[in-house]
Amino acid sequence: MRLNTVHIILVCLFTFLSFTMKPQSWDGVYSDGVSYLTMEEVDKSVVGIFIDAEHKEYKVNLQFTEKGLYGYLGSFYAYIPYDTEKLKLYITTADADKNPLWDKASIFELDYYSDLNGATQDESFEYNWSPIHQFGQDFYPSFVLATSTMTNEINFETDDQQYGYYGDRNGYFGVQVEGIPAGSTVTVVIEGAPFINPSTYEVILTQPGINEIYPVLEYDFNALKSIDQAQPVNVKYALYLNGQLLDTKLEVVWTRSVNDAVTYARDHHGNEYNFEFMFAAYVNENEPGLDPILGQILGEGAVDSWTGYQGTTEDVLKQVFALWYHFQRKGFRYSDISTQSGTDDMSFGQTVRFVKDAINSSQANCIDGTVLFASFLYKIGINVSIVMVPGHAYLAFLGDEGGNAKYALETTMMGSLSQAQSQGRASANLDITSSSNSFQAALGEGTKNYMEAYPHIQQNEPRYMEINIGEARSNKVRPIK
Repeated sequence: MRLNTVHIILVCLFTFLSFTMKPQSWDGVYSDGVSYLTMEEVDKSVVGIFIDAEHKEYKVNLQFTEKGLYGYLGSFYAYIPYDTEKLKLYITTADADKNPLWDKASIFELDYYSDLNGATQDESFEYNWSPIHQFGQDFYPSFVLATSTMTNEINFETDDQQYGYYGDRNGYFGVQVEGIPAGSTVTVVIEGAPFINPSTYEVILTQPGINEIYPVLEYDFNALKSIDQAQPVNVKYALYLNGQLLDTKLEVVWTRSVNDAVTYARDHHGNEYNFEFMFAAYVNENEPGLDPILGQILGEGAVDSWTGYQGTTEDVLKQVFALWYHFQRKGFRYSDISTQSGTDDMSFGQTVRFVKDAINSSQANCIDGTVLFASFLYKIGINVSIVMVPGHAYLAFLGDEGGNAKYALETTMMGSLSQAQSQGRASANLDITSSSNSFQAALGEGTKNYMEAYPHIQQNEPRYMEINIGEARSNKVRPIK
């Protein structure tokens, strides 16, 4: 009887201690060097954030129970027992009856890393940090405008990276930090008046070593659209550690004209990017000046309606010719103004006139003329593409909706086949037959060139590309203005 009584007393005491014993405080950051768990006691529960090795964040909400902390980690079940040398975090799902499957749980053994302010046993550390510009010292407003609605279509974060990456996956400006302990809260603020409003991003570092942080920048898009010539801009960077300002830096970046389309760039890691799709951003089917011109053309005798693919292939060709005839009558001429100079070797691009500027100036280079025709034809429902070959660009389009006939047009020949055009004068009385002959010649030359370029395009050879405007719009490449 005495032994049984003692046994009962010991069992009751153990049960009481198991229920009441827990660490004095669960506040702090715990880590295994890859994953991080931040916990804070609030009233009778523990809340926090768990960050896994892939930088995914999960909200933590746990309650005190007899044997440990029990609750939820995001949509998963979570459990932390009291009586372990290291903090053990069990994470699992549930069966159809919502019973946690603890026998299939993932187990993370975590050491205490720091308190919630990032203070560790050794507060002293050396750190370095520097601003990052994706394309060297050149800033291209056109790139920001054209890709403003993209999310994962462009990703400057590589799969084999050896550094932590936080924030905007398409970030243009950011900072690189090195030597700041994992578990620390780092805040980055970037501003560059008048084009970039103060933009803040805060993150808990999940790994030591090198980390890159890119705030989602609050651009003034109207200000970016108004940049008609290159100019320097001061970009200010501020770095905070656990709420305390560490340092600020000021960088001067060379802001390009909005007419400069970046077509190639290398980032600070040496990765190369081809951005020929940028030319699709200068095609603007929404330009208000298109409708009045389309109305004028109907009175010039080449076509009496805009029908897109509702008729035959011959009807499609008549609509393309109607544009050709109109711009020949207006005295359009070829102007070989095509390149723009960069300030370093990290990027390269080309100057492209906007549709309304080409119309007002009555001149266009190969890409300007292609963009001009593509804007009109895409607006009336014709499937058009910009064809890029080494040193040149021209227009391609489908002759029928099913894609059974394809043509290409050398818009640079628009002014060279007419005496009026060669003299840079408009010719309202231009003979429609002469214009048709020049159109047929440009159509033949363009289609022949396209057939020669097509195998190179299919093999994705460098500097050969076909940029379909419809596909570019589907991929969220928007008209700049």
